[in-house]
Amino acid sequence: MINEEMKKSAMQRAEENYAGGNMNCAEAVMESLVYTGALNAPRKVVAMTCGFGGGGGMTGNSCGALCAAIMAVGHEWGREDPYALPAEERTRNLRMKGRRFNNMMHEFTQKFGTALCRDICKQAGGYPKRRDICDKLVPWTTGLAVDHLNLSEKESDALPYHENIAELK
Repeated sequence: MINEEMKKSAMQRAEENYAGGNMNCAEAVMESLVYTGALNAPRKVVAMTCGFGGGGGMTGNSCGALCAAIMAVGHEWGREDPYALPAEERTRNLRMKGRRFNNMMHEFTQKFGTALCRDICKQAGGYPKRRDICDKLVPWTTGLAVDHLNLSEKESDALPYHENIAELK
């Protein structure tokens, strides 16, 4: 369980990482989680997030901070070896695991109106002004990751599905 003090520390470090201009949004989130110990992972995982800044290679697609948060939670709660489960259990297991990530997306889009970097930039008045939103978005998303890292499997399994392409409930 990650305590409130560690959560605040991770959020503050993410804010500093991003505001300093030395890291993109995805790197800032992941590095803060690893550095503070909120995520028990080698520092090398920060490298996985490098390409997600600017919505993935600056394409404006999925928010890099959100992608990093989902990757961090997946590191802790994802399926390390899906083939370890019998074939008939894999889909059910994936759908149960998916609830946590579906809720992360839902909470993010409720807060920011979209999960697309290009639309977040538009809300701010264009890419150069994105920091008006992203300076707040990066630490908030770090806190979102901590909240979902803290959920037990039982708590996660009880979450409802929100909007999703498979129309799961």
